[in-house]
Amino acid sequence: MFLKDKEEEVIYKHFKDLIQTAYQRMIPTYSHFAGSHELSLGYMALEEFYGKNQFYEGVHYQVFGGYPEAERKIFCFMGGNQGFSVTEKDFPIRCVRISPVNKKFGEDLNHRDYLGTVLGLGLIRNQIGDILVEKNEEFHTSLAYIFFK
Repeated sequence: MFLKDKEEEVIYKHFKDLIQTAYQRMIPTYSHFAGSHELSLGYMALEEFYGKNQFYEGVHYQVFGGYPEAERKIFCFMGGNQGFSVTEKDFPIRCVRISPVNKKFGEDLNHRDYLGTVLGLGLIRNQIGDILVEKNEEFHTSLAYIFFK
């Protein structure tokens, strides 16, 4: 195992702790939202715990980000096939729709604008999943769907 820096090591150890907790207590444990690189660290932690090719999605873990094509996802570690199942509804994810009150404030808002606004509220990036921005042609503004943990 080769980790580049201290931040990767912290994330990797966090995943290992969640896997261990799920296994020992036989309960599902959920990670924060993770991008593709962080997800790869989670898969490395699973491989170390269960051995190469000994862990299977749906048995030891599931990933979900609020909708099927999500880029940022949450791990649910299940500790093996211990008689329980986790569905997408069990994931601690909520979707919020945000749109400007006045159309003059929302003409050219993009992903970065919405992300900056949400982070300005004091949320941490790993609490936020994908942000889907679309144009509302009826009101000539943009709106966003933001997935939170």
